Parts: sequence; C-alpha cells; structure tokens
Amino acid sequence: MIGKSNSKVASKQRIFLLVDDYLPSSSKVAAKMCHELAQELIRMGHNVIVVTPEPSLNTASTLEVFEGVQVLRFKTGKLKGAKSAQSTERNGALMAGFGVA
Repeated sequence: MIGKSNSKVASKQRIFLLVDDYLPSSSKVAAKMCHELAQELIRMGHNVIVVTPEPSLNTASTLEVFEGVQVLRFKTGKLKGAKSAQSTERNGALMAGFGVA
C-alpha cells in the first residue's frame, strides 16, 4: 500500500563497512561512530563485517570479533602521514579538468 511504511526489515542484509580507521587501535570519534553503526545494524538483524587496513599485521589479513562485530583487517603500508603519490602539479591538472583550479 502506498504511503504505508513497514518498520521491520524485509530481509537480512550482508553489509560491509569499509573504513580507514577502526577500534580498538583508534581513538577517533569516526571510528567509534562506525563501531556503533555496525552494532546497531547487527541488532537490526543484519550480517555486518567491518573491513579496515592494519599496517602492523604480520599476515595478509585477519578476521576477529570486537565487541560483537566481525572485523576483517588487512595488511597495508603506512597510511597516515604518507606522501601523496601524485605531484602537486598533477593534482592541479586533475582539478582543472573538473573546472576547479
């Protein structure tokens, strides 16, 4: 029926949250908010996996459960503070292509 909303979830969804920083190694508000979102989605009946980089891993990846949330961490190089792969000149050309200079 048009206009009638159903508050129940029609079907269980598989949801992957891809984030650049996650608990417990991060103290950022965004990491905490993503964790709370994952927990709420799980409470709603969805299957949630958070996917996040972890430069300190000794293996290619690891799957763990943190406070009820499945977390897939994968090995990366240094992300924070790393120099950009593109030069400033190249970035300027890219931005000019979008009409922003």
